[in-house]
Order: sequence, then C-alpha cells, then structure tokens
Amino acid sequence: MIKKCTLCGGRLSGGKCEFCGLDHSLYDRDYQQKPHETPSAGSAPAEGAAPHRQSSGAARDRQTKKRQKSPAPRMTPGRSSPNGRKVALVLIISIAIIFVSALLPVLIQAGKNIVQEFSDSGSGYSWQSDGDSSYYDLYSHVKREIPANGDSYETVLGDGFYLVGVHIPEGVYTVELQEGTGSFNITDEENIIYEYFWFGDDEEYDQILYLEDVRLYNGAWVAVSDVVFLTLSTDNAQPLTAQPGLDPLADGTVMLDAGTYIAGDDFTEGVYDLYPATDLETERSTIDLIYPDGGTDYLWMSNSSYNEIPDYYLEHGVKNVVLSSGTELLLEGDDILLQPSEGYFEDYQSQSP
Repeated sequence: MIKKCTLCGGRLSGGKCEFCGLDHSLYDRDYQQKPHETPSAGSAPAEGAAPHRQSSGAARDRQTKKRQKSPAPRMTPGRSSPNGRKVALVLIISIAIIFVSALLPVLIQAGKNIVQEFSDSGSGYSWQSDGDSSYYDLYSHVKREIPANGDSYETVLGDGFYLVGVHIPEGVYTVELQEGTGSFNITDEENIIYEYFWFGDDEEYDQILYLEDVRLYNGAWVAVSDVVFLTLSTDNAQPLTAQPGLDPLADGTVMLDAGTYIAGDDFTEGVYDLYPATDLETERSTIDLIYPDGGTDYLWMSNSSYNEIPDYYLEHGVKNVVLSSGTELLLEGDDILLQPSEGYFEDYQSQSP
C-alpha cells in the first residue's frame, strides 16, 4: 500500500494526496495485481506480450523525471495554501465593505455636524448660499469694529494704490463702477483680509457693478488697476491718521524710457504718480516693480480715451506708487513720467502695498 504521494511526496488520505489531490487508488490496485509490469502510456500491452521487468533504480529514475516535469508546491510549517489565502482575502474584503457601508451614513452626518460647528463658532470662513451665489465672511478675523458714527465721504478712484487712513478715510463703503473695466484689491494684514473683485458690465465673465459693506480699516491698502474708475462712498468716515502732501525732498518730474532703474540710485526715492509721457492714443507701457522685501507689482498704462471726471481725474495714470530706496523698476514700451505724488506720507518706507 502506497502511503505517500508518488508525485509530490505528500501524505495520502483515502487514496488521495492531501496537497496535490492525485488519486492513487487505481494505481495501487494495478500495482498489487502486476507488481513487475509497467503500464504503457495511452494503451494496454498487446496480448501475449512478455512482461517487461524494471529494476527499482529505473522506477526511481522515472519518478524523479515525473517530479521534475510536474513540480508541485511544497508547504512549509506556518504557511497556508494559495487557495486558503485567496479565500481569506475575499472574506476580509467582504467584511470591510459591509463595515464601511454600515458606518457611511454616520460618518457623513458627523462631517456635517463638524462643518456646522466650525461655521457657528466664527472661526475660519463661513460659507453661505444665496440663490446661485456663494460668499464667505471676509471679516471673521477682524480685531475691532469700525465705529458706526462718522462723516459722509465720497471719492472716485482710478488706477493706483491707496492707504486707508492716509489717502482715504477708514469706513464702511459702497463701491460702484464709474467707468471702464478693472480690479479692486484689498490687502489688510492686521485683520487678515485679502480680497479681489473684478468690476465691469459683462455678466458672462462674472464682472460686478457694485459692492456693499466693504470695510476698510486703517493700515489696509486698496489697489485699483486695469483702467477702471470706481466711486467709493460711506456715511461713517473716520479721521485720517496722517495728512498726505507733496514730498519736501522731491526733485520734480522724471522721464524714463524703456530699461531697468533702481530707486535711490537712478532717481530720488519717494511716492510718485506715473503717467504716459505723450498724448498718443497708441501709448502702451508695462512696469514691473520689485520691492526690497521681495514683493512685486505689475502696472499697465495706456492712453485709452476715457471721459474726464471733473474734480477727480483729468489724466490717466497710476497714483501713489511707493518707490522706496532699492525698489527695482523694469519698464517696457513707451516712455513714462514719474511725478511726485500729493499722496506722500512720512513713513512710506515701511508701508509698501
């Protein structure tokens, strides 16, 4: 009786190998009846043929060759069979799917509760929906409220930089489009307000005509750019913190052609208004500013024909450009004029936009 598999050497149970599954029952029966006869591959031996004897060494050689042609996996202690691993993997995946499906509604509700608590606490941005528009709370980090009482104030701002408390008073403003298309930026580091709005009359590109509840705190910079005029009005304007005027050390108007210049070396540092040097309607100039602290600004000017606005603007230019010592100015296009600004203030060196 064969006790081990002749193919892989595994243990037999009921005539079958526990590892490779080879059935030895028929083989054992034929071997018991004709222990010295080797079955022919594919057919029975011819009638009357003499039995062929085979030495035990030849049988061993045949078994060795058979094992080499059909290797079977050998199992080592502590390791499961491939089929067992597959079954375990499928079982684990099935349990995981059932577990996640059961917890998914709970996780979704928990996420909603966290978002709601975060919004109600006043920390971070609170998103709200109003029809098809969404907005967030710009003023969630303000350190104080602007007084409700104050003076009525209105002005028109064109391209330029405006320091709240110096060039325009602190207050809660309404901003309306007067003419043109361009941007309105607020940079308020103390109250963590950084906002950008695009004004114009083209709704397809999400341009807006007006803004309400625009809170401008002392120390914030307002930048208007891209050839636009905006009307700012408020009913609670606060007193200015500094009175702007002409720089007492200014050398007068400077004309620059295309090239690179350093404030303090190539011209006197200060606060300037920049204008096109000629009245040609084709005048185009681009200006890159690189400040000593590494900050940058990009300015674009042209002689595009806009209607004059009495008491505010008779020429198109960029107002209140701070050119402190070491600021690099890269000019491309047509010549420009640097004219000392009436928006000069004493500590401009530490108040770059």
